[in-house]
Amino acid sequence: MVSGISGANKWNQVISATDDLPKKAAPATTQAKDYNNVADSFEKGNHTMAGGKAALSLPAFGCTPDAAAVALPKSKDRYDLGVVIKGLRPEVKESSAWQKLPSARREQLMASEGFSTLAGPMQKEVASLTGRLSDSALKDTLRLLDNSAKLPHEVREKLVSTLNKAPLKMPSPVSGDGLHLDVSRLNAGAEAPLNKPLLTLVNSPDFLKADADTQLAIVSQCYNAPNPSSVSNLARLTKMAWFKQFSLADQQRAAKSIAYLAEVGASNPASMQERIINNTLDRLFSGTIVIAYDDIVDDFFSTTYGYATTKDDTPNIVFNRAIIPAGNEPFPRNDKDACFGVLQTFPHEVNHTVNGDINRSTYQYFQAEYRAWYVGFVAQFGREPTMQEAFDRCVDIFNAYPSINNALINKPEESKKIIDFMNQMLLVKVHPETTGGRILTNAMLGFMTVPSSLGISPVGKGPAPTPDLLLKPDLDN
Repeated sequence: MVSGISGANKWNQVISATDDLPKKAAPATTQAKDYNNVADSFEKGNHTMAGGKAALSLPAFGCTPDAAAVALPKSKDRYDLGVVIKGLRPEVKESSAWQKLPSARREQLMASEGFSTLAGPMQKEVASLTGRLSDSALKDTLRLLDNSAKLPHEVREKLVSTLNKAPLKMPSPVSGDGLHLDVSRLNAGAEAPLNKPLLTLVNSPDFLKADADTQLAIVSQCYNAPNPSSVSNLARLTKMAWFKQFSLADQQRAAKSIAYLAEVGASNPASMQERIINNTLDRLFSGTIVIAYDDIVDDFFSTTYGYATTKDDTPNIVFNRAIIPAGNEPFPRNDKDACFGVLQTFPHEVNHTVNGDINRSTYQYFQAEYRAWYVGFVAQFGREPTMQEAFDRCVDIFNAYPSINNALINKPEESKKIIDFMNQMLLVKVHPETTGGRILTNAMLGFMTVPSSLGISPVGKGPAPTPDLLLKPDLDN
């Protein structure tokens, strides 16, 4: 804490940090008590704009209120103490993390504007991180701190915590030829894969133009999902016109959802799951789809997670606001509805939009619903569904979509196609030839889900049938 410096030394530090501001002459007797109170309050981020101007007018500071108003950036109505008092905080200088750093690295930190304006706890975090980084990673870290120097205090604090939390990448001790060990490679320090996407984010004009609460919402999800894919997609999110029009609560929902969706995709590289999720994200950020949140009222028996529609000739995807909580906390990974609402519903509805699906009483629309479900299932679970899972979903489709149920019961040509598809999963094949037979078939399909829950199933084992209306081989583009 800066309050550990004597009053006179504090005054000297302020003078050196504010040479470009109009100042009164230093008082003969520095009001150290007033200074301590002001500095402590600044350190905790509690000073309002008016309080900041008044504080800088104290003899201990010697700056006029007008000069203070111009010189200090605002974080909502707060001033950052670091702009008033730059340099190494005393508690950091005495910490083991700082003492262990080579002198060259200490000099690099001290030369960084971004580091010198951080509060004590954040400087400690950076000092601890610096000892583990390679030269190139440290260079990027300092660039990130310098480029973010004008961000609000809360945002910078979360950014530094993200840097400290993000996994580092240690170089392999095996030499380039793959035959020899090179221990010096380990001594060179770790790379920080998150640095470059974070630099892209904090340099983004859309991010910089956002208000402090929106910036904090974005950076909080970088902290909660510290991987390059999540950070890169959060940067893309800030560019979307529909995101800028959201309320803060919906911005928090969107940031939370995008970070989690990207994180899950990145966790299973080179897989169909990653391809589907990446394709989904690309479509969401293509500028051809509008995303919205709404208070969707559900009936007693079902939950609507989202739906696709068209507004002003533009595809819209509307998500149920109640599924994802607002706030800057991590995505609720243990909430089944929340996971389904993002991992299944996002790819599902994007798939409908991409393929131009229209609700009709046809086999084709039955397949459109099956395809969108199949895509969402792989996105959520990272595997193909089983026959039993697919069969149960088809029964849900018959019950949830009157148009498809009508095709099954009342349209012989469409019904035959549907039953032929279902027969791929049934141990005992059904061949409805009459309207009555089709009604019986529909009732039977519904009844079949009951014994399956008891471990007695008329459905075969193995992977589910692939949707036969895949317009593109990757299921989503």
